[in-house]
Amino acid sequence: MSKVIRTLLFILFGIGALFGMTLAAATTIANLEADFYFGFSYQGDESLKNLDCPVILSGDEVGTVAVTLSNPNEKEIEPLFQVEIGNMGLFRSYRDRMFIPAGESQTLQWTVSRDDVVFNHLILVKLFQFAAFKTPTRDGSCGIVYLDLPFSGNQVLVSTIAISLAGMGLAILLWLALDKIQSDYKARLTRAMLVMAGCVTAALVTGVLGVWLLGVLFFMVSLLLIAEVVRSFTATA
Repeated sequence: MSKVIRTLLFILFGIGALFGMTLAAATTIANLEADFYFGFSYQGDESLKNLDCPVILSGDEVGTVAVTLSNPNEKEIEPLFQVEIGNMGLFRSYRDRMFIPAGESQTLQWTVSRDDVVFNHLILVKLFQFAAFKTPTRDGSCGIVYLDLPFSGNQVLVSTIAISLAGMGLAILLWLALDKIQSDYKARLTRAMLVMAGCVTAALVTGVLGVWLLGVLFFMVSLLLIAEVVRSFTATA
């Protein structure tokens, strides 16, 4: 395989990895900030599992933060929620109640927009649910990435993920298809690209899902693997 073709495939893989790592870093930082921005005044006995937040908002979009709570008890409950949304370096705080009949589920929603942006590109939200009949205290937080772009947040999210996965995947497939010679060089570079693609994808998934601790881990491993991919590429074929 000519050096030109190898270089083009390396660039294609690099573009895919760059898009993926950028999105992974942005979403991981957003959720990490949301965990610490509001301090530790409200800590629940459990996590709010059904907290749903946008991943990215853009331009004048208004996003919806929602939490769904089920009541498995034999009587109705009316839990109280403390809601905190970052705003201009401080935060706005208010309380809402949710009435849930026995055996049913209900959803509470709040809106966020560019007016809630802190640190230029983040919207940070924290919820605390006070205890109700046989229902323990719960807390949850989420970070939303804000971009001032003429596209919707979902368009940015889907496009970035598609470019990342397509770039890395296509580069690996073309590399395997064009270089039929079984050699140590091919095996080493293939292995390096596959491992890095896997770590970048894992960082993407955990970042989008809000699992920032795993997101940090996979992102750091991806950074370390950059050196291995470059070293494998520059080795003599």
